[in-house]
Amino acid sequence: MEVGGGADLAVRTRELVSESERVTGVQEASKLLSDAILEERNINAVLEGILSRRPQVERGLANLKDSLGLLGLMQKHAETIAGSTRQASALAEDVSRRVRELDASQSRVAGAMQRLDSIVDASACVDELQEAMKGQEYDKAAQCIQQFTSLYFAVNKKQQQDEPGA
Repeated sequence: MEVGGGADLAVRTRELVSESERVTGVQEASKLLSDAILEERNINAVLEGILSRRPQVERGLANLKDSLGLLGLMQKHAETIAGSTRQASALAEDVSRRVRELDASQSRVAGAMQRLDSIVDASACVDELQEAMKGQEYDKAAQCIQQFTSLYFAVNKKQQQDEPGA
């Protein structure tokens, strides 16, 4: 007789106890005793099977305990990495913001340099104009006025483009 699990053993034990209450003769008692001995052997075999698996179960529990410790350690490392990643992201955002600010400053400086170059060119035009007028070179004076006017309008146009809201 093969015994399945603990529930089957309990049912079979109750059956034997129930049968023992109805025994009236020696032959019935002898048969019931034989059945009980057989059932005891089956129970012992099941218990031996369970006990033989105990070292495996204990090793499994020890492995689970080790794994739990490793999982805790891995969680701490993951949290550390996440914190470092957040820090790196914040630094990258800050660097990006500063680069944008520097780019804007560089653009303003480049615009200012262009305007200074235009002012220097305009100043040279004025000097040339004065020389041309002193020497009564009116064609050259007209060219200087034309060059000065084009510089003036170019600077004004650039300045209007650089103003916010333009």
